Amino acid sequence: RPKGCESGQTIKVVSCGVGCQDVLLSLGNGNIVYATMNDKGMFTQCIEKNIGAEVACMDIGTTATTTTRNSSLRPDLCAIGCWDMTVRVMRLPTFEVVGTVTLEGAELPRSVLLAELDEPAAGSTGGIPLYLLCGLGDGHLFSFVVNRTTGALSGCKKMSLGTGPVTLTPIRTNSDNTVHTTHVFACSNRPTVI
Repeated sequence: RPKGCESGQTIKVVSCGVGCQDVLLSLGNGNIVYATMNDKGMFTQCIEKNIGAEVACMDIGTTATTTTRNSSLRPDLCAIGCWDMTVRVMRLPTFEVVGTVTLEGAELPRSVLLAELDEPAAGSTGGIPLYLLCGLGDGHLFSFVVNRTTGALSGCKKMSLGTGPVTLTPIRTNSDNTVHTTHVFACSNRPTVI
């Protein structure tokens, strides 16, 4: 239960991101809460922080390895899009900011997503690349490569998917028992699959 909330009191949730056993909530005025669930279905850890900016959208950073109900594979990053036109990559559960980018444009971020999209390059030891995708209210989509160790963002790309807000939805497929493939459905005036 967030601080200052009495039993039975209504809590206003502005935005949320959900994983198999984790939830990330924005309660307004820059207040965010991260909660984890134990094997009995009870929330056992609840961490709160004020990030100093109103939250527009968030993603808890589930990847192919964190979509199982194995508590040792909890997400370690989250992405938060804010009304000040920044997107922050934060370490969980501490909310340490490890990467920040200010988006160009006049529209707010409407959807953010951390996703593993590509297979590792032949001979690569870096594993599957992690991307930060951010859809704006004016139909633009930004993508960045996320350094898993430092959280640094690089390789900014911008594309237009129309003039309406962009909503990002991960699509995970399982081609056999061990291979998971992630695609992203980016919905705007001109929907596309990434």
